[in-house]
This record gives sequence, structure tokens and C-alpha cells, in this order.
Amino acid sequence: MKLKRFILLLLITISPFSCFSQASWNTKFAFILRDENNSPINLDSFKESYIMINIYGDTVANKNLSQYLTYDEKTNYFIVDITTIGPRFSFALIHNNQLMVIYLPFNNPDDIYYAVDFKFRTGEYLFKFDIKNHNKIYFNSNMPHYIIDKINWKKQSKRFKRSHYSNDITYNKFEDI
Repeated sequence: MKLKRFILLLLITISPFSCFSQASWNTKFAFILRDENNSPINLDSFKESYIMINIYGDTVANKNLSQYLTYDEKTNYFIVDITTIGPRFSFALIHNNQLMVIYLPFNNPDDIYYAVDFKFRTGEYLFKFDIKNHNKIYFNSNMPHYIIDKINWKKQSKRFKRSHYSNDITYNKFEDI
């Protein structure tokens, strides 16, 4: 009887079970998207005119959009929730056969969430902003989104081109739409 217990204990302690796991990270990004007349686009207009592409380079069907994007009707902000196993936070939008790709800083020492207001524009951008003296907005959480009033698009484009993200090919298949 003691031998059976010993063998059972031995099997349990030196079992070849291995647990492989990989860390995941997430961030949030809020934006007001404006049309050509500078009016905020609502969720229905977004679904009609835009296609969202997730971090893996997959287009997101309207029926699955709520898994990646929420819309705050009071403020007109879209909130993108990005979860990844690394090494980047990004998403893209297609509008009128044009592609806009947004990368967000992956190695933030703090959870810094941005809230921006912009019109769609073609290109690839790394959104990294100075958050000093910026107002904050909260969306159903205790984590603030720092409101970025003005975007220097040339600076964000140059920042992207100088970053290691410039070698990312995730969205290349959409460039020749």
C-alpha cells in the first residue's frame, strides 16, 4: 500500500505537465471621428462608411464591431480596446478605399490613454503625445484618457517612420485597395 502511494506521489510531482503561457497587454484609445463637414460621425455612419482592421490585420465585421469598439453617445467618442500578446498596439481604418493606420506606444511606463479628435486621413501614424497640462475624460473606468486638442500629423508620421513599427507588414495587404 505504501509503495502505491509512493508511486502515485512520484507521478504527481514529476509529471511532464508543462504550462506555457504568454503575457498579454491591453490599452484603450478614444477618438472622435469627423466627416468632411467637421461633424462628428456616429456609430451608424461609421458602420456604413468605414471598415475597422484589428491588430492582427483582420477586417472586423459590423456584427463583431462591439468586441473591439464602443461608442459613447454623450461625447461622440469611439473607444478602441486593444488586447495583444505583443509587440504593438495598433488598428486601422479604411474609408473610400483609403487606409489610415494608427500605432500607439507599446512600452508606456504608465497606462496612458489618449482621447483625440480628428478627420480621417491617409497614412501611418505613431500617436505618442506629451500629456502635461491636458484635460482628462473618463469612460466608465477610473483610468483617465488625456484629451489631445491638436495633432501634429507630420510629427506623428515622422515618429512612425523612425520607429521600429515602420517594418510592420500587418496592414500592407490593404495598401492597394
